[in-house]
Amino acid sequence: MSDEHVQAVIDLNARSIIWVTGAAAPWLERQGGFVINTTSIAARNGAAGGAMIYAAAEGFVSTITKGHAEELIGKKIRVNAVSPGVIATPFRER
Repeated sequence: MSDEHVQAVIDLNARSIIWVTGAAAPWLERQGGFVINTTSIAARNGAAGGAMIYAAAEGFVSTITKGHAEELIGKKIRVNAVSPGVIATPFRER
C-alpha cells in the first residue's frame, strides 16, 4: 500500500480523534459533557490485507479513548467508545 493510503487511513480514523477532542474539550470543560468515539472490533481482532492499517488505526482509537477518559474526567468530561462489530459492506464481502 502507498504512503498516501496509509496517511489517509491514519488521518481519517486516528488523528481525527485528537483533532476533534482537542477542539471540543474547551467547550465541554465549561459545562461538562461527553465524547463518544466509534472504534471497531478490528481494534481487538486485527485484520489482514487492505484492512491491516485500518485495524491499527482503530487500535489507536481504543487506546486514546482510554487515555482521554483518564485525562479529562477531572474536567468533568467523560470519554467512551462504542464498537458496533461487523457491518455488512462491500469491503467486508471481499
